Amino acid sequence: MDENFRILLKVAQLYYKENLTQQEIAKNLRISRPKVSRLLQQAREQHIVQINIFPPAEDFTELENELEKKFGLREVIVTRVDNIDQRASVLLELGTAASKYLHRIIQDEDLIGFTWGETLSTMANLVNQENKMNISILQMVGGLGDPDKDIHVVDIVRRVAVSMNAKMILLPAPGIVETDEAHKILLADKSIKQALDLAPKVDIAFAGIGVPGLSSMIVTGNIMSKDEMQRLIDLGAVGDIGLRFFDIEGNPILFDVENRVIGASLATFRKIPHSVGVAGGHDKLNAILGAIRGKYINTLITDHFTAQQLLAETPFIAKVNNSAEGHILQRR
Repeated sequence: MDENFRILLKVAQLYYKENLTQQEIAKNLRISRPKVSRLLQQAREQHIVQINIFPPAEDFTELENELEKKFGLREVIVTRVDNIDQRASVLLELGTAASKYLHRIIQDEDLIGFTWGETLSTMANLVNQENKMNISILQMVGGLGDPDKDIHVVDIVRRVAVSMNAKMILLPAPGIVETDEAHKILLADKSIKQALDLAPKVDIAFAGIGVPGLSSMIVTGNIMSKDEMQRLIDLGAVGDIGLRFFDIEGNPILFDVENRVIGASLATFRKIPHSVGVAGGHDKLNAILGAIRGKYINTLITDHFTAQQLLAETPFIAKVNNSAEGHILQRR
């Protein structure tokens, strides 16, 4: 056997099988450490050493990477949901993943914004205390629904702020007002203006992605009338972030309700460094696609079923019936 090839094999075995350091190998074989490094590189290039990675069954790294490349997202986090048809299971897994993500990326002085919804409410319950300095939690859309409900944005912001020992910044206004005049008056209010002026300065925004429907919480909570919701659906709305509606291509839906919303605009979400959409389940696919295509989110936390459908890019066609059930969803 050629001496050079023999020493290459020897170095590879000592390093990969005997777990010796490069320095130890160099000393034992009386060769230089740079030569050891070159031989190890040569062993990989000649496929004498082949490195295989065997991820655990629950690992979705490859799926996450494919989605990041496909849609140009900053990061995708995919979590397994054992029962995709059980909403409580989806909420728990997504809320858990979102809280872990927050604790991973948060830094001193961060301004963190929240919209509203069941998923973010679940996340708020799972947030723990942080040893970061001067954290602030911002309400990014006016109050929605019954203040006693735990999905109310004020309650979500309060729970996160208390858990993290952070400053709470509220937006003291309804999510939608009845007239353009009321909208103009409220926007002139000092407290409301200060909160809205902070929205473009948010470092991390957690956005619930809603699905329009005649039985949605937006309608049942008397935030919007059935006629208004039906009109939005007729105009092609498939989702919303903070009551700002968009179609499946991500185009904003221009409707008079848009002019009466008090909260951050879709354009604001586009500019936030970490705009995080937290959503999953059968009925969310179109809404997530629209949010991604519109670039309103650059980070996605979702379940493995929805992630696979997004990768295939096979959205559902939303057909509207006239019952209180809202949408009938069918696969394209």
